Amino acid sequence: MDIPSVDDLNNSNKPSLADLKLYELAKQRRQRLYVLAILLYGFIGSLAGIYFSLGQAQFKGIFTLHEDVLFALNMSFNIFVYAIPAFIAAFIGSITRLLLASNDHILDHMRILLGSGLIGILTFLGLKSGIILDLIANHVEVTESLIDEHKEKLFYKYMVVCFITGMFATTMFLTIEARVNSLANNIKHT
Repeated sequence: MDIPSVDDLNNSNKPSLADLKLYELAKQRRQRLYVLAILLYGFIGSLAGIYFSLGQAQFKGIFTLHEDVLFALNMSFNIFVYAIPAFIAAFIGSITRLLLASNDHILDHMRILLGSGLIGILTFLGLKSGIILDLIANHVEVTESLIDEHKEKLFYKYMVVCFITGMFATTMFLTIEARVNSLANNIKHT
């Protein structure tokens, strides 16, 4: 459906209500676009004005990030990049578990799939941060050779653990859901 122009509305004897609504919608979109463009140009102009009024040395002094902030940003980005494969591995593990043991549609269990993916991320971060090793180290003697052995294979081991975690989390969620439904049905029928 084409959006009528102002000339079309003026030339026709009686524009339809649909034409008027489409014209008003297009007019509102153009106004929002103009406001956004004005704000963007104003922001760029303000930054340019600040840069030229302060000078290059003062501008760099004001807008320079400290090393600890850069380190935090770097680590945050790295965690995000690590989280993607961990989420995917746990998500695929969860889908595998649903395909192996459930007759339901996979989309019916989307929240379980997403929850299992997030638990996979938590598992990966726990392994990568060393918290799990610290908890085990109190009870088991851990040697340096165990920690440094096969560093190049470590990422793949983490992905397998995330995959298994996704399967386990899905099993746990489905078991709890079945138990709650069973209890709700028992209460309803008594």
